[in-house]
Amino acid sequence: SAGDICAVAGLKLVGTGDTLCDQKHPISYESLSFPEPVISVAIEPKTTADSDKIAKALARLEREDPSFKVKYNPETAQTLISGMGELHLEIITDRLLREFKVAANVGSPQVSYRETITKKVKVEKVFERQLEKLSQYAKVVLELSRKDEGCKDRVQFENRLKIPIPKEFVEGIKLGVEEACESGPIAGFSVLDLKVTLLDVGVDPTNSDEMSFKIASSLATSEGLQKACPILLQPMMRVEVLCPNEYVSSVIMDLNSRKARVNSISYNGDIQCVEAICPLSQMFGYSTSLRSHSQGRATYTMFFDNYEEVSNDVYKKVTGKDKSELYV
Repeated sequence: SAGDICAVAGLKLVGTGDTLCDQKHPISYESLSFPEPVISVAIEPKTTADSDKIAKALARLEREDPSFKVKYNPETAQTLISGMGELHLEIITDRLLREFKVAANVGSPQVSYRETITKKVKVEKVFERQLEKLSQYAKVVLELSRKDEGCKDRVQFENRLKIPIPKEFVEGIKLGVEEACESGPIAGFSVLDLKVTLLDVGVDPTNSDEMSFKIASSLATSEGLQKACPILLQPMMRVEVLCPNEYVSSVIMDLNSRKARVNSISYNGDIQCVEAICPLSQMFGYSTSLRSHSQGRATYTMFFDNYEEVSNDVYKKVTGKDKSELYV
C-alpha cells in the first residue's frame, strides 16, 4: 500500500526515475532532475583483455546512475568518465573492481587546446606529380583570415572564383582545407575561427582531378597557417561557486591561485555566489580543494565559456618551446 518500501529483483529494462504502475491504472510521477557532472577523469583498463569488459561495465553504471556520464574523446583517444565529485568517481572505479572484476587506471584527462591565426595571408600552391601511368596537376590560390563574425562553422570556406570549374574540384579543395585544419602548425591541435577564401585555380584539362586539388589545397592551407602568425588557445570555463559568507575570501584566494578572473560576487542571505572564468587545465582536483577550503559546505558548477590565447608558461609546457621561437 502507499508508503511501503519494497525491493524487486531482475528488472532489466527499468531505469532510475521510471514509474512502475498497474497497466489498467497508469500513473506517472514527475521525472527526477539530475545535476550535470562537474569533474571528469580519463579511465582505461589495466590490460587490453579487459577493454570489452570495462566498456560494458561503464555502460551499465551509466544506466544506473544518471549523474554519471561516459564519453569517448577522439581528439585525445581517451575514455572520460564524469561525475559529481572525485569521491563519486572513486566509488565508480571501486565498483568496477568489486562487482565487475575489472581493474582500471585513472588519471587526469588531457586538455583539448586549439589553434588559430592572427594575420591575413595569401598563398599560392602548385601540385604536380608524375606517376607511372598517371599525371596529376592542380594550382590553387587561397587567402587565409579570421572567420566572419556570426559564422558558426569552425572553418569558413568561401569560393570567389571568377571562372567556372567542375563542382567536384571545388569539393576537393574544401576537403583539403578541412583536412589541413585538423592539425595546426604549433602542436597539432585543431584549427578554429579560420576563413579560407578560394581566389584562383590552375587547371590542366587532362591531368587535373578532385584528388589533385584536394592535395594542393591541403598543402596551401598548411603553408598559410604557418605564415599567418598562429597562436595556441586554451578552453576557459565559467565557474560558479556557492559558499557560506565566512569562506568567501578563502575560495577567492584559491581561484586566484588557479589563474581565474573573478567577475562578480552576489549575495543570497548567508550564501554568496562567486562567478569566475578559469582555464580548464587549472580546474583538475578543484572539488577536493573546494571541500577543504569550505569544510565541505561549498558547491560549484562549471561549463565551457570560450577559448583564449595561452600564456607563455602554458605554451612552453605544451610545446616545449618559447612563443618567440615560432616566428624566428
